[in-house]
Amino acid sequence: MKINLKGLEYFLLAIGIFTDVRIEPLIMLLAVLLVYSRGGNITWNRSILLGFGVLTVWSLLAILMVGYSPWKFVQQFILLFYFFTAYHILFNNNRDHINDIFRMYLRVAFVLCILGLLQFAVLYLTGFDIFFMFKEREHVLLETGNITRISSICAEPGNFSRVITPALGYYLFKDHRDRKEWTRFLVILLTFFLTFSTMSYVIFFAMVGYKYLIIKKNIIVRAAATVLSCIVAVFIFNIITATEGKIGQGEDRTLLSDVSIKIRDVVGGFKDFTPETIETLNLSSYATLMNVWVALNAPNRVFGTGLGTHEQNYQNVYYSDSEFYGLNMQEGYALANRLYSELGLAGIFLFVWFLYKCHNKKNIINICVFFALLTVTFRGGHYTRYGTIFFLFLYYYTSTYVQKGLRMAEGHPDEPHSDKTAALPEKTNAPKQTTL
Repeated sequence: MKINLKGLEYFLLAIGIFTDVRIEPLIMLLAVLLVYSRGGNITWNRSILLGFGVLTVWSLLAILMVGYSPWKFVQQFILLFYFFTAYHILFNNNRDHINDIFRMYLRVAFVLCILGLLQFAVLYLTGFDIFFMFKEREHVLLETGNITRISSICAEPGNFSRVITPALGYYLFKDHRDRKEWTRFLVILLTFFLTFSTMSYVIFFAMVGYKYLIIKKNIIVRAAATVLSCIVAVFIFNIITATEGKIGQGEDRTLLSDVSIKIRDVVGGFKDFTPETIETLNLSSYATLMNVWVALNAPNRVFGTGLGTHEQNYQNVYYSDSEFYGLNMQEGYALANRLYSELGLAGIFLFVWFLYKCHNKKNIINICVFFALLTVTFRGGHYTRYGTIFFLFLYYYTSTYVQKGLRMAEGHPDEPHSDKTAALPEKTNAPKQTTL
């Protein structure tokens, strides 16, 4: 029996992003070994070497200026360099098969959503979490209003909702779906909402707005979408204001009210943006706003304090006896916050420039991944955890810049490359060249 090495390679790429940072590097190593076993091209990338060289000089100078320890920089440098090198090898050897990689991701995401719904049902009926071994903090398992949040094999519900965002976006942006696609769309959509992740809800409405206000050209559709968005916004505002001052820690609390409390506390926290006020907010809002406050008050806001130094910024500018002191201080809670803390305005500018430069609104994969990156920008500060680097590479390889290079290499500079597909075909021998 002949083993399909490429198929196994794609599966490892897809399943790896749903695993923890301690497991994903091992899965990536296996995938790289598969590339090597089939005679793939295992080489260094000069752009990556140059970029990490610049990052090293940048960070060490910044660390020297503020007098921090360089140990965290060394840790982050090794981890990031490994991830970037491995994903470069994997994507560079499959640059003509981006559709196959994304198709495998869709299948894996669907299966894990099914398992997530099973987790939800079993935990609701019996109080037992079938994926308890993947959890990091006990509070994730607590029930609120007799309903629990789906996290599947991820450590937290917010992690899972972020990783399945491109899968949800793919079926959302498709104009025509067959019965199987409708089934997958509804399963993923239900799972997505049962994570009860506040940021994911925001991103979902952003995706809906992107589809009907930017992609769609019909003025009637745009007008209807605008009115519907206003109605939803008013509805959310009413929920928030209705719960203000009425929700305690008792039996009247529900997951929906938890979402509204988080939004209300974040808005209220920015009105009186001091550590004393932030410490009175709910746990999620406290973690968000305190890490923002630290980043804003850290030294050297133009070039930052160096890679891996946010935790030292936290300990340097914020002192407290709060029992929650240090919550999410290792990763800064959000990628934008961590970039600003460690690499300053220059780092934020480079990241925004990358998102803008590589955006390709004619490629459905690129659009879906954009919203995953947008999610991690505001929720999830780990550089390497739960597919951040994977999505960066997928976003880059579906960009107009790379697609144009592939067309030039094929000798058809004016023809769309086969990866510009809105509806991924079941077979990849002759992919359809359709666009959004």
